[in-house]
Amino acid sequence: MAEGDSATYWVEPIGDSLQDLPERTAALDEVITSRYDDVQIEFALAVAEDAEGETVPEVTESAPDYTLFQFEGYRVSGDLAPELRVYPLEAFEQVTGESLESLKNLLEARPETANVAYAPVIDAMLIFALRPTYIDFRGGSGIRYVAHWMDSPSPVIDGEIYYVFTGLTDDGTTFIQAIFPLASALLPDDSVTTQAGFNEETFIINYGGYLITIADVLTDAPRASFVPNLGALDELIGSLQFGEVEIVEATSEVEETQPATRESEATNSPATTVAQAPTRESAAAAPSETPAPTPTAALVTSNVNCTLMPFSDTNVRVIPDLGATAPGYVPGGASVRADGQRQRVGEDFNWWRLVSDAPITFYPGYNASAAYWIRADFVHEEGDCGSLPVIPN
Repeated sequence: MAEGDSATYWVEPIGDSLQDLPERTAALDEVITSRYDDVQIEFALAVAEDAEGETVPEVTESAPDYTLFQFEGYRVSGDLAPELRVYPLEAFEQVTGESLESLKNLLEARPETANVAYAPVIDAMLIFALRPTYIDFRGGSGIRYVAHWMDSPSPVIDGEIYYVFTGLTDDGTTFIQAIFPLASALLPDDSVTTQAGFNEETFIINYGGYLITIADVLTDAPRASFVPNLGALDELIGSLQFGEVEIVEATSEVEETQPATRESEATNSPATTVAQAPTRESAAAAPSETPAPTPTAALVTSNVNCTLMPFSDTNVRVIPDLGATAPGYVPGGASVRADGQRQRVGEDFNWWRLVSDAPITFYPGYNASAAYWIRADFVHEEGDCGSLPVIPN
């Protein structure tokens, strides 16, 4: 590419080389201990100054009573607060309707290349989940990722990536979930889109390749390139104890899992796609085991030329509704044609209906039944898509 091309400007590490990056952490020798009820954690001063536990009652049907640890003096500010949650597993599955069987199976098998078994329900699209690493604690285990969510295609900026952990106790009674904002000098600040040379249209066209390169950079970076140091957060998780506290010798440092492959679904060329990143439309939109119903809207043929290309793997729906079944997804970078459109009342985005022979990858237990729908704000459009017929309810 030509020098100054905006498609290459945003995919290089910002600032120093990886080798020259300072360890942006405070001293790790002072350890803070926090205990609430029968749960105890320990963490370095480099992570936070203190942590307080409390019981959060079941005030809605979104979650049962759970134990929440909140961190004071945490070293990074982010849109999501640093926290660790401890749920009774059976009550969590009953109240939320979510099954954690995939997480149980993942932790038993421990494959080298780990899929995202369960991620926090965030009102945004999960873009990537990198550096999957299994962590054991006394009486249980789990897996952590470096993750990023966003609502629409935009640069990944400093402070908008997160350390995410999900785990289970060995006796199958407790589900643990933690999320911690991360900072890194490898990423630009929020002024990046206002700097000279940034072209939004070019950026969106090259978004898939941009994410692959950012994933490469973040995957290969030393743990000390993040604040807090990933090793310090791993040690916090590894310190988890339930019930009566036992005095144990410190274990060796957690070794990060090395992915077995780096092949990109979007480009068919070598690239970092740990934990199948970029990922699907939303972790909250994971398919259920119930077979997809057949859409009832009458099919409308159209001669309008409209080609779509998802920015990353994106769910399709049986009807244009975020609450509808997602039987599969269109791989990021694939070309797919649309033959109709609809915009629901109260939503600020459109839906495209895909042609019946669209290249959809179906989840286990699902088969092609009719046309499916995809969100317009998760795809790049070519052609006269705005002229597609509006499909009635």
